[in-house]
Amino acid sequence: MGKTIFVSDLHVRGLQDPTQEKFVAFLKEVSPGLSTLVIGGDLFDFWVGYKGVVFYEYLPILNALRELVQRGVTVYYIEGNHDFHLGPFFTDILKIHVIIKEATLKIGDTTLYVAHGDCVNPKDYGYLWLRWFLRSWGVKWIIRWLPPAWAWWISKRSSHVSRTYRSEDPHTAQLFRAFAKEKLNTPALDAVILGHSHHPDELSISIDGKTKYYFNMGDWIRHCSYVELDKNFSLKFWGVGTKKFDKDAQ
Repeated sequence: MGKTIFVSDLHVRGLQDPTQEKFVAFLKEVSPGLSTLVIGGDLFDFWVGYKGVVFYEYLPILNALRELVQRGVTVYYIEGNHDFHLGPFFTDILKIHVIIKEATLKIGDTTLYVAHGDCVNPKDYGYLWLRWFLRSWGVKWIIRWLPPAWAWWISKRSSHVSRTYRSEDPHTAQLFRAFAKEKLNTPALDAVILGHSHHPDELSISIDGKTKYYFNMGDWIRHCSYVELDKNFSLKFWGVGTKKFDKDAQ
């Protein structure tokens, strides 16, 4: 059993975005021994799936993911609030397991709850309604007939606001930790892993004598952070440092 890597919130904006080049280099660096890659959403700053159309601006990352799958790496992609309706290209061509909202994954002897995290706050009624609306079949039908060039132009005009606003919210970490603690009361769960907040975070708690973990994957806009599971959990910052957690500790 090789290592598993969890990463989210890169918000890659196209060929000129240096984050794309960094992430492709990162995937090549960590690929030896990699068995599973979990993308926690918002890998792209904009993606909606078109039948038979791929945004060429993202080809370096798409090719890197294709190479990983061809080498036997299992890739999960949890849709975020910037990338949804991923479409048949990801499932049929790249052979990536697409998760619409959340999932419980069994990786080795570790059971994980993973989600993008945009549904953590149940009182954010405005956003939750918008999330439902954007994923509705009606909107999906409209997108299917909207020229891709128009959709790309709209995304470039509107995406910069949601890339940055969360960094100014002092309550985000507490909100996500509370959500994770509630989830970890589920006996079978060993860890909760979220994204969306752009705040890398970690927490270990003891429940009924068992140590459980919460991680937020952070982002690649400021932190280049990710979570690794390789016998132990590690919160890592690419090119910077590592903080390790023993998943078997009591």
